[in-house]
Formats: sequence, C-alpha cells, structure tokens
Amino acid sequence: MSSEELKGFLANWLAEIDEFSLKSLHHRLVENGVCKKGVSKRELSRILVELEDEEVLSLIRIDEFDEDDPFRESPIWTAFKND
Repeated sequence: MSSEELKGFLANWLAEIDEFSLKSLHHRLVENGVCKKGVSKRELSRILVELEDEEVLSLIRIDEFDEDDPFRESPIWTAFKND
C-alpha cells in the first residue's frame, strides 16, 4: 500500500469509525503524544493523514481487509492491542 493509499484509507476509515473505536483510538493517540484530549474527529483525521507511514503503523495495527469492500468486516482496524 503506497503512502497516498494509506492516507486515503485512513481518512475513509475514520469517517466510518464507531464511537467506541474513536474513543479507543483517541486514547491511544493521546498516550503517544500525537494529540491532546478533546480533539475533534476532523482534527484526528488531519493528524492521521499527516503522520508518516511508520508512525501510523506503530500506533494502529492494520488487520487484513478486503480492498473491494474494506468496511465489510468490523472492526478491520484495531486502535491498540488489548491490554
């Protein structure tokens, strides 16, 4: 997956994320100093698409997904491993 494809996928995924997953992702990003508490969904999207690929992949584990229908399986992304 190219950098541009990854950024596009992140933006699309964030638009589809459910509230629980969004809170989990936000918690993980705050823990890693990527953003502050209270950041909006739009701001999270901006932050994610601007991160370098390695930074994104270190924060978010990408599960295998169907490229033709990436949101068919839920969840396809895990904000962090269960502690």
